[in-house]
Amino acid sequence: MAVQPLATQAVTIAGLTPSFTAAAGVGAGNGFTYANDGSTYFRIKNASGSPITATVKAGTVYKGVTIADQTFSVPATTGDVTFLGDPAVFGSTTTIEVSASTSITAGVFK
Repeated sequence: MAVQPLATQAVTIAGLTPSFTAAAGVGAGNGFTYANDGSTYFRIKNASGSPITATVKAGTVYKGVTIADQTFSVPATTGDVTFLGDPAVFGSTTTIEVSASTSITAGVFK
């Protein structure tokens, strides 16, 4: 497993020039992980020539309902997707797996 931990970057009144970290691996158990307090945004970018799928790991029971992993597509070349997840559903440490890692970067912002 190669999950790349991401540090939260603070967005201030002065602004933020975001930095993005490359994915460490691909497929099950690979991608990114970050501390999620419910107001932390995960942003993923795809500079590759093909779209990728990002899978947000859930597998929790929320209010009596088992929540399945959630997926979203990140378009090719200029794909840029932002995700905000409830820690009650996705955990206080959220993991997002990626279907490809070449030219995939992500950052976490608050």
